[in-house]
Amino acid sequence: MASIQASSDYQAFRDRGTGILVGLAAGDRNGGPIQMALVLAETLEKSTPVYNPVDVFQGYSDWHANGTGIDAWDTGPIAQKLLHQFKVQSSSKTKSYAEHLEILENRSLVLDQQLKGLTAGVNAVHRVAPLVLAPFLSDEEELIDAARQESRLTHWSLISQNTCAIFVVIVRHLLFGKTILEAVDYIIKNENILSSETPIIISKLQEGLKSTIEYNSITQGGFCPEVLKASIYFIIHSNSFNEAMENSISFAGPCNYCPVLVGVLAGAIYGSSNISEDELHHCKLGIKARCIRSANKLLIGFNK
Repeated sequence: MASIQASSDYQAFRDRGTGILVGLAAGDRNGGPIQMALVLAETLEKSTPVYNPVDVFQGYSDWHANGTGIDAWDTGPIAQKLLHQFKVQSSSKTKSYAEHLEILENRSLVLDQQLKGLTAGVNAVHRVAPLVLAPFLSDEEELIDAARQESRLTHWSLISQNTCAIFVVIVRHLLFGKTILEAVDYIIKNENILSSETPIIISKLQEGLKSTIEYNSITQGGFCPEVLKASIYFIIHSNSFNEAMENSISFAGPCNYCPVLVGVLAGAIYGSSNISEDELHHCKLGIKARCIRSANKLLIGFNK
């Protein structure tokens, strides 16, 4: 999965790639996830050819602006607390990268311990999709490591870390033209690598795939394996981007948990060319343009 050579193949590939970010924007009816995802995407552009979690978190802090940034209210309580703590207790810029990262991770770990491990909300999974677009993370192991690291910036729970890893692998397979069934089947076959310590994620994935699943068995809550299950359900039971969006948004209510992931998955399947302007009417000015520009800038690395 390192490069796309033929021009026709690359055009379809780019359509799916831009669809990942534009789809995320379409599914995010509250605003925080797309803002954080764009911070990650735009930091990846600048930090090529590496994923630098310290720079990413600084970007989140700059955007959040102690709660005054655009849609900064929609970060969830865990990220909100750590972003506020970072602003108040920001370390000296003379510290090394490793020292900065250790401080960030320690704060996340301490919060996880204080919350008795209950840091498996979906915030990290909501924002992690841009990693899929980074050509310098074309190696799957590196992509998985980056996704887990991204989760550890805020959501230390192994369930969150592994859900992030599983989600980016699914989306990477969709980006390269695999079907959702092929992508999820790959995850299940590689459970030992991706989720051996957290079998609940694979269990929820399998439940979401079942054609006989009852609608009332999916939930509106923010526990990330349940959100992933609901997202898979709506992708499997839809035949277009619009149908997947409409059904998931109608189900999700104001908390808006699963539509963000549905938007990413459906965008990767159907491409940005199949996302209508009506699906983006709620977005802040310039969001779609930022999504397309950032995705294209990252994706060009796959065409070398």
